[in-house]
Amino acid sequence: MASILFSFVGNQDPVSHNTNEEGSIVTLVRYLLAQQKTIKKIILLYTETTAKGAKETQEWLLDILENSPFKPEDFSLIQVQEKLSTDPVNLSLVIEEVKTQIKKIQEIQKGDDILELNSSSGTPTMKASLGVLQGAGYLPKSNIWQVRNPREMREGQARVFKTNVDILKQEFDIKVIKEQVSNYNYNGALKTLSNSSLVDNGIGYFLQYGAYRLAFNFKDASEYIRDFRSFFEERLTKEINRLASKNQESILIELYYHILAHLKTKEYSQFLILVFGFQEFVLKFLVRKFISPDLLNKSWNQNLKQSVINACNNYEHGELRKYVQKYRQYNQTLQIDKMSRIVMLRIIQYPSFSCPKSLIDNLLHLESYCDKRNELVHQFEGVSESDITETELNDMVNKIQSILSDLFPDSFIKESCFAVLNKKIMAKLINSDG
Repeated sequence: MASILFSFVGNQDPVSHNTNEEGSIVTLVRYLLAQQKTIKKIILLYTETTAKGAKETQEWLLDILENSPFKPEDFSLIQVQEKLSTDPVNLSLVIEEVKTQIKKIQEIQKGDDILELNSSSGTPTMKASLGVLQGAGYLPKSNIWQVRNPREMREGQARVFKTNVDILKQEFDIKVIKEQVSNYNYNGALKTLSNSSLVDNGIGYFLQYGAYRLAFNFKDASEYIRDFRSFFEERLTKEINRLASKNQESILIELYYHILAHLKTKEYSQFLILVFGFQEFVLKFLVRKFISPDLLNKSWNQNLKQSVINACNNYEHGELRKYVQKYRQYNQTLQIDKMSRIVMLRIIQYPSFSCPKSLIDNLLHLESYCDKRNELVHQFEGVSESDITETELNDMVNKIQSILSDLFPDSFIKESCFAVLNKKIMAKLINSDG
């Protein structure tokens, strides 16, 4: 671990004319050396007024560092832009200058290198800018140092001490991550976490799990948590394993959890798309359950669809086919070969299947929203709160809950997996500020 020293040059460098003591830059360097720190590079910024002091400070420090591994070529004296020299208390100009130089420094800052920032030299604005930038997250892996005036020190006070504002940055980061997690933006929260100084006490595992699961990437989620399942609640590990194995019951329940997520974040277009994806998935599930249970946990594709169509056409020597064809829509006879939502709705009502009336009624009720869904979603204009009422939204969710309760009375859990996940993340955030 090496130190990179960064400081403005003030009027008291290298020696204070008031106290005849070494100024803050020299004092800080001596302190770092006494702490067995390896100084890798020194960058001093100066104005026209402090140019002479900058050169003298460089000479003074090179004498001190003569017997250390420090190389003279790693000492940089940089004159600030002219407009800052003429207006050294302009915060915008100071921030602009520091950000420019820090960007260059970060190109050489490697691994565990620490940026040591002296906030005791320069104008008050220059000193304050370092805390502002550290608090805003522009100065990761950095320490801010204060050097006391020796004539104003009290007993027990250290001459050199840290004044990091990381704690403020941590509070900002925690607030941002909480917002991101509340909105299921797990990828965004992962990025915020990686750019913060927060202690990753398992938060990253939960965020990555959430990101995979929200993207329906169940296989990667299952493989990702393989080595640290002990971090996760049993429910979260069991569910992801069943989802990764393409268990149709689990996928149906998962669709409900995603529907709740999009409802909470008011993404109504995606909400409607998933609602009708759910309805169609239920119909495909029921048709297979009644006709060919052996096909139940296989992914729906063209070959499977054709197998289901053949089984339906031949069911009870064609009686199911005749039952479906008795129903007409838009003056056309329904055909099993099309296997549309309307056809599947008719199939599950075949008397010998004994499909619960409440289940059929709820599926038909969702179908009644179909025209509204098509009208809103197919316009590619987005769906706003004025397009669909809260009553309608809650009605769809209630119908989905009833459908799942009818289908899976022993395994359906109303509380979303993402709600459970978010509680775990929020609890860990409390203990992540180091």
